[in-house]
Amino acid sequence: MTGVINEPMNEERSSFDLSAALNLDLATIGDFYPISADTLEMRGKLNFDGKAAGRTADAENATVNGTLTLRDGYIRYHEFPQPIEDIVFESQIRGNTINITGSSLRSGSNRLAITGSVTDYMADSPGMNLQLNGTADLAEINDFYSLEEYVNHIVGKAEMNLRVTGRTGDIENLSFNGSFNLRDGAISADSLPQPITDLNTTLTFSDKNVQVTSFVMNMGASDFSLSGTLSDYMALAAENTTTPSTLTGTYRSRLLNIDELYDWDAEAPDDEEYPIELPNLKSVMQAEIDEMIMLGVSITNVKGQIETDPNKVSFRNTVADLFDGKISGEMAWNVPQPERTEVVFNGKMEDVRIEAFFEEFSPIGKSTFHKYMSGGFNLETTYRTWLDIHFDPEVATTKAAGTFLMKEGSMKNHPMQMRLADLLKISELTDLGIDDIDAKYSIDNGSLTFEHFNLTSRDMGLQLDGTQNLLNDQINFRLSLILPGRFAEFLRPVITAQGVQAITREDGKMVLPVTATGTAENPNIGVDTDKLEEVIKSKLSEEAGDRVRDALRGILRRN
Repeated sequence: MTGVINEPMNEERSSFDLSAALNLDLATIGDFYPISADTLEMRGKLNFDGKAAGRTADAENATVNGTLTLRDGYIRYHEFPQPIEDIVFESQIRGNTINITGSSLRSGSNRLAITGSVTDYMADSPGMNLQLNGTADLAEINDFYSLEEYVNHIVGKAEMNLRVTGRTGDIENLSFNGSFNLRDGAISADSLPQPITDLNTTLTFSDKNVQVTSFVMNMGASDFSLSGTLSDYMALAAENTTTPSTLTGTYRSRLLNIDELYDWDAEAPDDEEYPIELPNLKSVMQAEIDEMIMLGVSITNVKGQIETDPNKVSFRNTVADLFDGKISGEMAWNVPQPERTEVVFNGKMEDVRIEAFFEEFSPIGKSTFHKYMSGGFNLETTYRTWLDIHFDPEVATTKAAGTFLMKEGSMKNHPMQMRLADLLKISELTDLGIDDIDAKYSIDNGSLTFEHFNLTSRDMGLQLDGTQNLLNDQINFRLSLILPGRFAEFLRPVITAQGVQAITREDGKMVLPVTATGTAENPNIGVDTDKLEEVIKSKLSEEAGDRVRDALRGILRRN
């Protein structure tokens, strides 16, 4: 070593300008410094040939120029399960930059080669422009770095050919270019709802974007296949960014078992909450799912477009098979807060089994339709509601409107049927084969309103208007019960003969006005006397008018 040290006794003004040629055998370090061979073992030839100049008090920021090489390197540290071998490091140092012309190492079955440059290498956040090429056996990661806090088991073979640019202290803005492949991956962790198996992926990085050529895996019984482009992907890991990552592509699955992926704990406390946190991601995915299981319900042949942002998941132009029928339309799941979510649906249901649908779902609260009705129904609706902590609709917030149609079904032993049958002593009313139901409905402020609910069953029928309070089940319905003339004798104990005559139409059928109050499960059924009186008065008025007209016609004929 040669050179000059200026004012060595003056700490503030001392400086140096040195030239050095260093040739060090790392195996001999133990001769000069007490290092136990059981703790650390090193081998290799380290050479430095260059110059360094700077202030003695600020030696880490000295200007260095020269070459630094290490060949045949070997490091075995007692906390490493395997040594780092075949170390080669060739570099040139120019000022604050190290240019790495060749570097490689091996540890177990893991290999890494590095070329490129590092600037401000003595600073807290050096700048990198490095080319990384290597292979890794993920099963060996835990040998070098404990992952027990994060994962229980990880395996897979990774290959990378990446250029990394950016500052080490600004991970969110690092830029990657190149490819990454993972084969036969598997991960299990306490934080995962199910173990990941058969993970295989091919990724191509380009600055802030990732081209997902292929991403396939299984999670429990569910399988996932994804391809597309992920832009600004580092935003997924960022904590304070307003710009989300974006994903466009396609998603394919034979089975998506949401029940298995999300822990719907049936034994959880009544106040157990399921906070929903969506990723910092905007996406548009063309999706196709053969079978999706949610809340024990199988939904098949799902096709459509899934869109997400940090506050919403939307399903557009979606069709699926559900309970022997089809459902189509658009749905949005709004998540303004983790514990506060809203569902909005605008679409149709066709030939969906009413008994199965209302047993599994409660879009209008705790309905009992499934106990008394069966058959396929059609629904065209707009619907929105906030969900409670158990994902059940908050009926007071529900708003809906639409039409309800049903053909070739049955209605048996509904409490309103039973009370009508008891009132009129007509047992046939307790078991109706439905030919057709046609109704308009709306929901607002916790109240369900039926407008022109029409039911036909062979030669009988029912027309209904009114409301049902979905919060306390109180009903206020006005009905017109349409009966064939053969039931006239059953009505005479209930209304007068004059009343029977008044409600009989020209086709021989009788239209009996009825009221229904109380609750849907415990209704009070009676003849609508106000309506009946109105009908009788109208009938008498018509008959009186006919007699006057007949008399006038007689007088006119005599003249």
